[in-house]
Amino acid sequence: MTEKVRLVQKRFDPGTWADLGPMIGAETLWSEQTELVSYLESTSRCELRAERWENCTPPPDGWEGRWFTENAEVRWVALGDERFAAWLVKETVGSEGIEVRSEDRDFFLIGLHDENPVTAPPPAHAAFREARFGARQFIFPVSVGKTGPTTRASILVRLYRAHPVDHWPEGVDAIEEALDAPLIIEHRFIRMRSSNGEGG
Repeated sequence: MTEKVRLVQKRFDPGTWADLGPMIGAETLWSEQTELVSYLESTSRCELRAERWENCTPPPDGWEGRWFTENAEVRWVALGDERFAAWLVKETVGSEGIEVRSEDRDFFLIGLHDENPVTAPPPAHAAFREARFGARQFIFPVSVGKTGPTTRASILVRLYRAHPVDHWPEGVDAIEEALDAPLIIEHRFIRMRSSNGEGG
């Protein structure tokens, strides 16, 4: 099921984190205590974990990541020399942005279940480990009462679809352009979920 929403996409001017951090906080309305999910890829660790906005600073060896809540997602990429590029995706109730149709889908995370509390960042009871980047382990925590082969974790992703063409334009070039337009123009992560496979 899809619904009409207004989508805002914003690219921040590249800069240091001291420059970008306050601008991102103002655009997302995230306070220092805002709970969010951090997705990080770096040479030392690759993980999904719960975090507070006040602790969300790209590490020196990080090359890209995301922070997301139910309301907004910010993506960042390291440019070198302690500079970063960052993008914001969110919905608005005002006139800003473009009107699209949104649709939520679960994308399941595949990996090895691990009950080792050393591997699983707190407050998780366990974690999934996925081998990536050679020997590097990509870790994402799960917090469910039951463990074992039925345990599963997923990311809820919101897809933003363009409105269908309600009438065909005139001329071959205009029709070709309408046919070539992407149906899905944006996406963002909404939340991380876990369940025991029994209707959760």
